[in-house]
Amino acid sequence: MGSITPLMHIDVPRGTNFIDIGTGAGIPGIPLLLYFGGNMKGVLVDSNNKKIKFLLNAIETLGITNIVTVIQGRVEEIAKKKHIGIILILLCPVLLLTRLWHWSMDCPL
Repeated sequence: MGSITPLMHIDVPRGTNFIDIGTGAGIPGIPLLLYFGGNMKGVLVDSNNKKIKFLLNAIETLGITNIVTVIQGRVEEIAKKKHIGIILILLCPVLLLTRLWHWSMDCPL
């Protein structure tokens, strides 16, 4: 739970959506979903097929398929194609924040 410690002390409005970019093994996205329960819905994004298969298995095992979506792809491609209504963005340092800002401006939120 260390990966979500800074977020454990905030009031999360019911229905908050987040995207976990470059999620890898689902950290911090999956712990965040488990901690906040039904108050949040998440989108886990990774371009690696092995990681996506792991995530699909993990969310099924954890019984959280109703509150999480897993997308294989690169965020710069997904931002132009999907409308996912994101309020919170989680990411490891996988890209420059200026690029993220540019993609978010192109995203049909």
